[in-house]
Amino acid sequence: MPSSETVETAEAIETVEIPDTDVTLEAECLTYECGWQANPSTDGAAVDVECMCHTGRTGHAGFQRLCTSFALVVRNE
Repeated sequence: MPSSETVETAEAIETVEIPDTDVTLEAECLTYECGWQANPSTDGAAVDVECMCHTGRTGHAGFQRLCTSFALVVRNE
């Protein structure tokens, strides 16, 4: 469900609109010089499975997970 938040600044009143979009998850291995990355997905479980498979193949156990979403700032004139 889309949501929005209105913020008043010294210059103007702005609205941050958060469209009804999915959060994209990514992961990358933290082992020095490995470079492995999971395929970005809206399915967090799929990213977790890719990380577990990487651990099984390599023994690398540390990952950085990134969650990305989209927001739009609209100036109310």
